[in-house]
Amino acid sequence: ELYQNIKNKSSVLRIYPDFTLSQFSALLARCKLLLTNDGGPLHMAVALGIKTVSIFGPVSEIVYGPYPASRNHIVIKADVDCRPCYQNFKMTNCEQDKQCLKSITSEEVFEVVRRLL
Repeated sequence: ELYQNIKNKSSVLRIYPDFTLSQFSALLARCKLLLTNDGGPLHMAVALGIKTVSIFGPVSEIVYGPYPASRNHIVIKADVDCRPCYQNFKMTNCEQDKQCLKSITSEEVFEVVRRLL
């Protein structure tokens, strides 16, 4: 049923860049879960007590992940030897063709979202 809702977009919102921070915060407060990358919306959702599933590639979830750690905030990451490569606010040239992101499957993400909901 959840997959059908996502497929029909009846329970999924796409956020566009012209939202103000206040508008985004108000919208976010109505969500049950946020699926996001390792950016600001993740931390806003955590602060609002919203469950999160976050995808981390070259960035360390230990440094930039949801805080405090909780079973309501699940980090998805790939276990590749070169990860994390983002250090001192700089990204190195990727010699692994971004495998830290490419090896995360949509099925894996969907399963984590389904479990958390």
